[in-house]
Amino acid sequence: MPLSAAQLTSLTNLYVGYFNRAPDSIGLNYWATQLDAQVGGKMTLAQIAQSFSVQTEATSTYAYLANPYTATVSTFLTSVYANLFNRAPDAAGLAYWTNEINSGRSNVGNAIVNIISGAQGADATTISNKSAAGLNWATAMANVPGTTFGSNEMSSARAVIAGVTSDPATVTAAATTTTNFFNNGGGIVPTAVVLTTGVDSISNSNVSISGTFNGVSSNGTGPTFGSGDIIAPIGGTKNSIVLSDMTATGTAPFNVTGISAVNVSNIQTATISSSEALTVNTASTASGNQGWSGLTTLNVNDSGTNAASPTAAAGNTSVTAAATTNINLSVTGQQAQTTTIAGGANVNATVTGITGAGAISIGGSSTSNTAPTGTVTVSTNMSPVNATVTTAGAITIRGGTSDVVTQTIQAPANISTGQAQTQIDVAGATTINGTAITKSVAVTQSTGLLPTASITWSALTQGQTAIVNTPTGVITVTATAGQAGLSAAQVAQVASGSLLYNTAGTFLLGSVTNTGGDVISSPSSNSSANTTISVAPTISAGTVGLAALTFGGTGANPVINTSAAVTGGIADGSITITDSASSSTNTAVGSSTSTGNITVYLSPV
Repeated sequence: MPLSAAQLTSLTNLYVGYFNRAPDSIGLNYWATQLDAQVGGKMTLAQIAQSFSVQTEATSTYAYLANPYTATVSTFLTSVYANLFNRAPDAAGLAYWTNEINSGRSNVGNAIVNIISGAQGADATTISNKSAAGLNWATAMANVPGTTFGSNEMSSARAVIAGVTSDPATVTAAATTTTNFFNNGGGIVPTAVVLTTGVDSISNSNVSISGTFNGVSSNGTGPTFGSGDIIAPIGGTKNSIVLSDMTATGTAPFNVTGISAVNVSNIQTATISSSEALTVNTASTASGNQGWSGLTTLNVNDSGTNAASPTAAAGNTSVTAAATTNINLSVTGQQAQTTTIAGGANVNATVTGITGAGAISIGGSSTSNTAPTGTVTVSTNMSPVNATVTTAGAITIRGGTSDVVTQTIQAPANISTGQAQTQIDVAGATTINGTAITKSVAVTQSTGLLPTASITWSALTQGQTAIVNTPTGVITVTATAGQAGLSAAQVAQVASGSLLYNTAGTFLLGSVTNTGGDVISSPSSNSSANTTISVAPTISAGTVGLAALTFGGTGANPVINTSAAVTGGIADGSITITDSASSSTNTAVGSSTSTGNITVYLSPV
C-alpha cells in the first residue's frame, strides 16, 4: 500500500521548510521509500528531516548547516519560519528553538518537524496551502516520461511555492502555473536535432538544435544554417540552438538578416561560437520569412584561436540583440581589436587577451536607442607582451540599471625576478554614461602583478636587526637580545613568520615586523637561508621587477633598499561617470559617492 496523503504531505513540508520549493518527484519518491515500512523503509519522519540538513542543497543554502559549531542557528530558524509561514519567528519561539538546538536537546530535523506540527491559525493554513501546491507540482513532474530535474525545474519548483499564502486563491494560481510549466516542456529532456545542408523546417517543441555557418566543413559540405531554413518550434520552454563557425580566419558575418529567408522563432537560448572576426545580430523581428523572435538568452564565444595562428586576435566582435534578450559574451585573444554590444537586457561581457588599445563599447550613442535595459557587467584582462608603454583600450558604457566594470592588468610576459623594467602599463579609460534607469556604478582597476625578489639572509647576532625597505613599507627581522642569535637559516624562518624558541621554550629567538603587507615565503627547508619577497605593486611609476637581495656582514644592522630597483609599474586609467539625472561627472578614485541618480564606487589599481 502506498503512503497516505498525510505522509506525503509531511515529506512535502520538509522540502518547503528547508528549501522553500516544491519537491522534485525523484527525490520525493526516494524519501517515501525510506518512510514506507512495507517496502523496507526504516526511517522515521524526524530522521528524514535530520537527513535533509546534511544534503548539499541545505548546506550550500544555510551557513549554520555548513558550519554548526561556528554559525548562528537563529539565522537558520528565521529562514525556516519565512519558508513555512511567510513571516519572521516570534521572539519567544525563536528563543525557545535556538536554546533547544544549542543545548543539544533537539536537532534541526526534530525542530522543523515540531515547528510544523505546532502551527496554528493562519500559519497552519499557509503551510497546508504550500504543501498542496508543492505536492501537485511533484505529481505533475512524476507524470512526465523520462523526467529530469534541471535548473528550469528548480526555478519553477521555487516559483510555484513563492506565491502561496493563506489565501486559497494562491493555491489555484499555483496549480495553473504548474500546468503551464509542464505543458510547455517542464521536466523533459530536449530532443537533439542536427541541421542539414538542405532546407530545414523544424516545428516540434523542446529541441536542442545544432548547426554550422560560414565556410566549408572538413568533408567538403557547406554550412547547415542557411537560406530557406525555418526554425520555429511550436511551444516548449527548452528550445535551443548551437551554431559553430566553420572558417578559422577572416570575417564571420553572422547576421541572420544577411542570410536570405531564414526564420528563427521560439528559440529561448542561442549559442554562437567563432574563432575569427564575428558579427551577430538577433535583434530583427521574425516577420514573413526572415528574422528572430522569442530569444531570451544569447551566448557568444569568440575564441581568437585558429589553426593558422594559435595566438591570432579574434578580430572585431559585434553583438546586437533585442532589449528582451540577455547577452553573455566571451572574447579571448582580443589583442587590439574592438568589441561592440548593442541592445540586450542583462549584458555580461568577459574580454581577455588584451594587448593593445582595442576599445569596448556597450549601448551605442545617445541617439541609437541600443542601451541595455538590465544590468551590465564587464570584466577585462590585459596581458602586455613587451617592455613598451601599453595602454588598454577605452571602455564606454551607456545605460544599464547597474554597471560593474573590473579591469585586471597582468604582469608583462618579459618580467622575471630581479629584472628592472621601465614599462608602465595603463588600464583603459572607462566612461559610463548613465540613462534614466542607471542607479549604480562600480569600477575596479586591479593587477595580478606581484613583483618578487630572492633574498639570501645572513646570520644575526643577539640584538642585531636586518632591515628591508620596500616600495610599500619596511620589513625588520631582529635577533632577541640576550639570546643565542640567529643563524642565516633561522633568520629566513623568522622572516617568513615562524616562531623559534630557545631550548627551554621560554623566549623567542627572533621577531619580524612588516609595515607594508609584503609577503615573504617560507624557506624550502630548515637549512635554507633563501626566501622570496612579493611586493605589492604601486599605482603609478613603480616596481615591476626587483633586484636580488643579499645580506652580508655581522657588524652594523644590514639595510637593503629595494626601492632602488623601482623603474616601472601599473597606472590607473581615467574614470568618468556621467549621470543623466543631474548632468554631473565624477572622476574621483577610491571613494563612494552619490551623483544625483547614481551611486558610484571607484577602486584603484
